[in-house]
Amino acid sequence: MNLRTIILPLLAIAMLVVIGTQTSSALRQSGTWRSAPRASAHVSDPYASLDRALSKSDTTLSLASLRDPFDFGRSAAPRVVTRRVVVPAAPPQPVVTAIVTDADAAHAVLRYEGTSYSVKSGDLFAQYRVVSITTDAVVVDDGKDRLVLKPPRKGD
Repeated sequence: MNLRTIILPLLAIAMLVVIGTQTSSALRQSGTWRSAPRASAHVSDPYASLDRALSKSDTTLSLASLRDPFDFGRSAAPRVVTRRVVVPAAPPQPVVTAIVTDADAAHAVLRYEGTSYSVKSGDLFAQYRVVSITTDAVVVDDGKDRLVLKPPRKGD
């Protein structure tokens, strides 16, 4: 057996032990390997007093004297609430700008919500369907009501 074959493994083991002790010492000093503190006295259950209070049957309490947990923020005096009824404004109606009739068909120009529509009988625009067009009126249907729209008179 050669001396060199014995010394090299022993030297490696010695270096491993030195590195291990230094690492464990550094970890203990940093607090990473600190052991958990042991309780010196028995700590009582923090909910024990609540459990005792709930387990007592107190017949002097009535349900009327208990506070409603869902009644948060209300005062003892009743509060008067007035509600305003808001009536929505009537939706704007189409306005007849022009009616053009010829031998074959009648056409009308209607203005609705800032847009002009050129329509004939049976056409759809916005939510309306044109039912009929005569020389003095346009009849439209919105699915609920039928509206008879007349062009403004020249003096209007």
